[in-house]
Amino acid sequence: MNTKRMTADFRKRLKKRKQQITDQELFLSEAYRAPLWRLAKALGQKASITLSVFYDEDPTSQAAFTNGKEITLNAGNVISGSFFSREEKIVSHEGLIAHECGHICCSDFHRLSHYVSGFQEGLCYPAVPEQKDRADRKAWAEMKEYLTQKNPTAVFWIKKTAVHLHNILEDVYIEAYMCREYPGTVRSSIQKNAQVVIRKIPTLQERNAADSSELDIMMDLIFRYARAGQTPEETKYPKRYQTCLNRCKSWIDVSVRKENPDIRFHASNQILLKIWPYLKKVICDTNAQIEQEKIRLEQIQEWLDSHWKAKICWVSLSEAGTGEKILAAAPEGWNGSLEKKQVSHECESERKPAGQTPDTELSTSDERANTQEAAEETVKPEESDRWNILEELPEILNQLAGYMEAREEEKKRKRDLQQELKDIPQSKIHAKCHYQLHREVDISEKTLLRYLEIEKESRQTAKRLIKLAEDILQQREGGILKSLYLGKRLSRGELYRRDGKIFEKKLLPDEGPSLAFAVLVDVSGSMEGKRIENARKAALALYWFCEELNIPVLVYVHSTHNTYRFSTGEVVDLCSYAEFDAIDGNDALRIAGMETIDCNRDGAALRYVGERLLKRDEDVKILVLISDGQPNANGYAGELARKDLVETKHNLEKRGIHLFAAAIGADKEQIERIYQNGFLNISDLKTMPVKLTKLLMAYLR
Repeated sequence: MNTKRMTADFRKRLKKRKQQITDQELFLSEAYRAPLWRLAKALGQKASITLSVFYDEDPTSQAAFTNGKEITLNAGNVISGSFFSREEKIVSHEGLIAHECGHICCSDFHRLSHYVSGFQEGLCYPAVPEQKDRADRKAWAEMKEYLTQKNPTAVFWIKKTAVHLHNILEDVYIEAYMCREYPGTVRSSIQKNAQVVIRKIPTLQERNAADSSELDIMMDLIFRYARAGQTPEETKYPKRYQTCLNRCKSWIDVSVRKENPDIRFHASNQILLKIWPYLKKVICDTNAQIEQEKIRLEQIQEWLDSHWKAKICWVSLSEAGTGEKILAAAPEGWNGSLEKKQVSHECESERKPAGQTPDTELSTSDERANTQEAAEETVKPEESDRWNILEELPEILNQLAGYMEAREEEKKRKRDLQQELKDIPQSKIHAKCHYQLHREVDISEKTLLRYLEIEKESRQTAKRLIKLAEDILQQREGGILKSLYLGKRLSRGELYRRDGKIFEKKLLPDEGPSLAFAVLVDVSGSMEGKRIENARKAALALYWFCEELNIPVLVYVHSTHNTYRFSTGEVVDLCSYAEFDAIDGNDALRIAGMETIDCNRDGAALRYVGERLLKRDEDVKILVLISDGQPNANGYAGELARKDLVETKHNLEKRGIHLFAAAIGADKEQIERIYQNGFLNISDLKTMPVKLTKLLMAYLR
């Protein structure tokens, strides 16, 4: 935000705007995303991590998820939405980011991909589950048959249930890891979310009222035990559910505290056997419903996905990396066979992936319940507040309010410019034309991407141009001018030089003439390709050069298009990319959005930009037209257009504007004939910024 615009009235409006900011506006702002991204990079221990944020209050929408490279946060999720205050919601978001970073640090996405995809291919990763009794053997025989036959309904339910089981176990493990590694605000935020998740587990009465399946009820019990350990809630369920849970407990206990990710895949497969009667019933019921509704095979997957979202409400923080494409290389020691050697639940032959921490005993059944309570131990202040985004909240709100107010100012400016355009008189030759002014208020993704493509090169060019103007800057600021061939005063720091530049002189401050600069770019169709690309880069470099030297700069483009809406059929398009007084700080981005359109009516555009310059108070006013040829528009070409431009140049110069035409096309001779002493030959497009800068410097001396 330009400080010159920070009037008392503006500050008052800024304060009011800050009070009106909604949670959704705050959470979707870049000002809020930026500190969350820094948190993600710190906790995820990867500088390349990206973060995207969306807002969806749908209870079925995931809170957050990651693929190991990118974290996506739903800022309107049901977990964060359970908190009343904005501050608590922010803490919840921190906890969700920390949770996903736990997946990035600890979860093995390569193995997970194989695990998920394996079911689709009739495979079982990492090994066939252990079968210790008759019930297990029967369950495996039936499950194996379904997988071998690749029954779509069965595969769907087995896969979805297995993935959810694995995620339950993985979540508990990675949260224990993150709480241990970051025992301050990170731990507190994770625990707050965990408490909400546990509270949101449906009760038995709620499940019965919703006519939920027995599988849903069983999954609730498993989820609660994995998260909170032994609780009195278990005793409220019928005996058959309690018995089934007891058969799962040993696998849950070992999986949530073991480092090796394979143990959680083993445990998930093993639990599938224990809950198979409930899972099999869902499969059979679904098959019957499909048969009854006569759903075709190609429709089954779509129907199942829809059914899953509508009927299943298992609570979970996230699902990490559940992509279904099998990777090229399978994990070492696995051939995908359903007849592979069984693995013991103790898993003594654990493979320890690189970068993982030693086994933790933090998450035993009793201790898991304690991890859901607020930490009571004393934490060092620097450790506790290291990533506390709440401390940044006032500044975030200031930034956002400034952005929103600037956006409204930009909308008002666009309306004012449009009105100003109507008030500027035009010659008879342009009188029947209609005029439209364009200015991008919200920067499009396309413009942003193009800016990122040219930013580096344009900044380097701008730095070279500023280097050329160093002597002028030093003269204006006063001080010492060094590296001179001749002089009366030796420079101590330069005596080592072999090129003879060992002298210096003292400069007195000199304000010099004030200058205002405007660039007008012809974006007719013939400018397509390298010409418009170099025009963008040159305009951007010149913009930064002027900003560094505090030279007010205006950047416009012009073209025309035909329409049947008006009798003349022609509209003069004037696009504002940089204005003299910046409001939102996005003019550099706008310049990158230059696009070619249709024809060009130079005289009309020069008159408008010239009038804008004439309203400035600076001593020297320079207007540069960048074009690849003569005007060519409806009723405006050849000798008629030439005479109009000669007249336009004469009128502008008579009123104090120095007009130059930078010719970058094949019509250089014709352009020189029109502009005469104002002609600039820029045959080499890459030299454009240098030549235009030297032009400015000539008026600054």
